[in-house]
Amino acid sequence: PPRSTLFPYTTLFRSLLLGIGINKLLDYLSERKKIKKVGERWLAEIRSLEIPIFKQIELLKSFLVEHNKEKFDVPRLEIISLLNCEIFKSLDKGDLLKYIENNKTKNYNDAVKASNKIHGFITILANHFDILEMKFNDYLKDTSLHTTSLSRNLQIFMKAFAHYGVALEKEIYTDPIIDIRYRPIFDLINSQIAPYMQDGNFDIYILERDFFMQLIPILADFRYDERTIDMSNSTSSCLNDIKGIKMEKAYLSQNIETIIKYYEDELKELPQIINLIKNDSKS
Repeated sequence: PPRSTLFPYTTLFRSLLLGIGINKLLDYLSERKKIKKVGERWLAEIRSLEIPIFKQIELLKSFLVEHNKEKFDVPRLEIISLLNCEIFKSLDKGDLLKYIENNKTKNYNDAVKASNKIHGFITILANHFDILEMKFNDYLKDTSLHTTSLSRNLQIFMKAFAHYGVALEKEIYTDPIIDIRYRPIFDLINSQIAPYMQDGNFDIYILERDFFMQLIPILADFRYDERTIDMSNSTSSCLNDIKGIKMEKAYLSQNIETIIKYYEDELKELPQIINLIKNDSKS
């Protein structure tokens, strides 16, 4: 065919190839831009963890100071929600891997190792948050159970004391308030229990020290009197409840001390994690 008839087709073919090349280039540039944006977001979010981790450590230490005091009070525990690391679930892991490969290392295997280390760091950090929340909630629940049991056993003791008073009255045919077997217990109850009967706002440390520890030797003097058995049994139950509350406090302290150490370790490791992403050519 004549050369003039081939020219339009050749031009069209070249234009088509050029158009495809431009589109691919635009797609490539768009993809790199997206990867760069996601990578920089990962870096920014990881960098932003430093202050919350440091703050959480300080909050936990302050909590322990109050928690470890011998008083029946639950200090407010502030847990920084940012450390649940939920934000990272919305970030693309594949783009992070590509960003590390493009900007930090040209070796794919090295990029995979770096990416895995970053994800491992975040997973562990989120786990600390979950454990802290779980341990504190468990403490509140278990302490509440022991407190309820203490209130119930204290009521049982008061009922047993009332029955004891009736039994003595039948024996001596007068008010047992004058009886040495009754009056010391009555005075203890009047000074240490009666003021709190309405609101139930007992402090277990005071209750243990100023009531039960004073009551035990009194009951011991009358241990051969079977009418005191119910009071002795309920006293033992109350002391076990108080022991349980103390143990829960000790367990929580141990758990929080461990979590503080974990957070301190994460804080030390954070610069290394940042360096796995940070482009060395940038600050």
